[in-house]
Amino acid sequence: MRTIKEELTLASIDLKKLQALHENVVQNMGNGLITTDLHGRITSVNRAATKITGYTLEESLNQSLEVLLTLHDLKNLYREPSSKPLPRQIEGECKQKDGSTIVIRMKVSRLEDQGKSSQGYIYVFEDPTEIKAMQDKISHAEQLAAVGRYSAGLAHETRNPLPSLRCYVSFGRWRRARHHRSG
Repeated sequence: MRTIKEELTLASIDLKKLQALHENVVQNMGNGLITTDLHGRITSVNRAATKITGYTLEESLNQSLEVLLTLHDLKNLYREPSSKPLPRQIEGECKQKDGSTIVIRMKVSRLEDQGKSSQGYIYVFEDPTEIKAMQDKISHAEQLAAVGRYSAGLAHETRNPLPSLRCYVSFGRWRRARHHRSG
């Protein structure tokens, strides 16, 4: 009996460690994570989701997902669950709590229990604004590099005939000087 109790205690400690690790991963991941029930009521929110949406954990829990994420494609997702296959990617404009508009890129999946019975939905999302800004900088740098290559090529082509012209001009001067001396 004591051995079983010790094993149970160890299993309980391992379970608590696993739960703490899970909580740490979810709360510290860079993407927003929201889970809802089958009717679209929010059951959990991570820190990144509160930062992206502007709503606190307390303001988010038990709210309809449509309050936090105003994406057009989400409106009928939980009302017509069989019409759209999951997982599914959605992207669009979304209003934050302060009224500003951002672009959200989101993946929606089913939240299932051990028996594969649907319990709700998982929404993993990000604000790709920083990524888009970096892509714009890279594109701008590539354009500048192309202009630089073109300028270097143009300068090379401009300098290419100069030695020949220099030689021709020098030869012409030499001929004129010689002609003046002899004449």
